[in-house]
Amino acid sequence: MKAKFYFPIILFFCVFSINAFAQSDDNSRISYTLSDISIYPQPSNGIINIKLSEGQNESPVVAVFDLLGNKVAEIEAEHANGNVYTINLEDKKAGYYFLKIQTDNGLVSRRITIK
Repeated sequence: MKAKFYFPIILFFCVFSINAFAQSDDNSRISYTLSDISIYPQPSNGIINIKLSEGQNESPVVAVFDLLGNKVAEIEAEHANGNVYTINLEDKKAGYYFLKIQTDNGLVSRRITIK
């Protein structure tokens, strides 16, 4: 394959890295770790659970992107139980997607698989 094909994919993964930094209201940077937000089940049938760390008060807003970087949905997660929220992506085709999750503490990206 040609190098032209790899550049957009590498750029996309750089933008949506596992450990993301976000701007808070006071312009300080917030660093997320893997334990702050967990996504399950992986792979999923389309119902995704998002478990947030303690202290989150608002429902997260989730932007869903395909592998080409096209935004395919923007959803406010529904409160399920405790600090767990759900989103329904059953209408999406099987494949890999990226979730950009906006919480009251900042922004983080995660990759999911829909089977």
